[in-house]
Amino acid sequence: RDVYNWADWSYKGSAHVFQDAEVAALCAPRKLYVQVGTADTVFDYHGAVKEAQQAKDYYHQLGAAENFQFDLWPGGHTVSDHDHGYDFLFSALG
Repeated sequence: RDVYNWADWSYKGSAHVFQDAEVAALCAPRKLYVQVGTADTVFDYHGAVKEAQQAKDYYHQLGAAENFQFDLWPGGHTVSDHDHGYDFLFSALG
């Protein structure tokens, strides 16, 4: 007997439907902090800027604009050395 119904576990073709902004909108209205480095050699940050603006618009439409933050920092493909993102996310814990 097949225990798993894999069709329920994945959405075939979702990469053609959901871009980063739509995935971010799935998190709303919860807090979301996105950080992208301008010196990233893996991903071009310009696309992230466009997607972040769209994500911000989704959060705004849901009345939760303050729960989305986008941090464009001068680093590479890593987490920055400041605590802004952690502070923002942990503030949701009370």
